[in-house]
Amino acid sequence: MAFSYLTQLLRIRPAMTKLLRKIRSWRSQFRYRLTRWWQTEKLQWSRQVLRVPQSERTDSSLPFSLSRAEDGQTPTRMTYVRVAHHNGILLVSFNCEGNPGGQGHLHRDEPLWEDETVQVFLAPGAASSKRYVEIEVNPRGTTYDAVILNPIGIRSSIAADTTWSCKALKVYTSPTESGWRADLEIPLQSVAKALGISGVKGYQHWVGNFFRIHRPSDSPAEFTSWNPTLASPADFHRPEKFGLLRLEVDRPRTDRAKNGILRLEQPVRARVHDQLPG
Repeated sequence: MAFSYLTQLLRIRPAMTKLLRKIRSWRSQFRYRLTRWWQTEKLQWSRQVLRVPQSERTDSSLPFSLSRAEDGQTPTRMTYVRVAHHNGILLVSFNCEGNPGGQGHLHRDEPLWEDETVQVFLAPGAASSKRYVEIEVNPRGTTYDAVILNPIGIRSSIAADTTWSCKALKVYTSPTESGWRADLEIPLQSVAKALGISGVKGYQHWVGNFFRIHRPSDSPAEFTSWNPTLASPADFHRPEKFGLLRLEVDRPRTDRAKNGILRLEQPVRARVHDQLPG
């Protein structure tokens, strides 16, 4: 009797081992998904959230303005930003009021923060990141791109790796009646790869911030940001103050036809202008 019982246990042991492995795997996946969900929800409670529409042009997205980085107040010269995404590209447009001041740097990865500049800090995921990328553009179209390691969350602690170049980054700058404009096309795959992430397919949420340094010739420099860092003197390298970018995805609408058959209809796209506004 005992021998028969032992034989049956030995027969089912491989199946039980396989089942236990599956249970552990399911538990691990559930814990991972729960952690990501909680990080996203907690971040939304404490930070600004930007819904980024899926579109080939930034014109279809709503503009938002930058505030003074030190205290969140209205700056003397406004900056309006539009953001969209399309085919793995983050599209960012800056419309900057005021005549641009210093713009003497002409070569890539020179210290553009000494110039009039607009900046994008970005990292995949919903949690605060000690590693992120920094992309800057001055009115001449000169770029600075680097991977930033920021272990304690302040500028004095950062290490910038300027050997990285954002592959397929495109930048366009032009003067406008009220100041100047910069349009950036940032490949998200290149950003993720620089931070050690192989793909961005599962990353609907990104953390980041948008900045401008305005350097008028007749007054002190003004530092503005989307999510104010509330540091004085101004310090853009405060990842705990980054906002959350949620990449929206157009999904087909399902409607029921009169004959009872389901049909799929593509969502109506917002009408955009043929020309970029000045």
